[in-house]
Amino acid sequence: KTAVVGGLAASVAAAPVGLLFHATNIPQWEFDTDQISLMGALFGLTYRYAVRTDANPMLRQGVVGAFALTRALATVRVPDGCA
Repeated sequence: KTAVVGGLAASVAAAPVGLLFHATNIPQWEFDTDQISLMGALFGLTYRYAVRTDANPMLRQGVVGAFALTRALATVRVPDGCA
């Protein structure tokens, strides 16, 4: 449930703003919206598990990995000709 809520909230909030910045490059706007949805879903999941009080080291490493993945996705650029 947290991934769905996080993904929907992030994509609904970011889609109109992203369209203003990428009005001439629709593939980049679509990719950015999908990427932000994935980031929101991962943020919802990682936040849910990061605030837990158990001492699970694998869970803590997964939180770091999820944030690293979303940071890496933010650097990807789509060419204008991509459809």
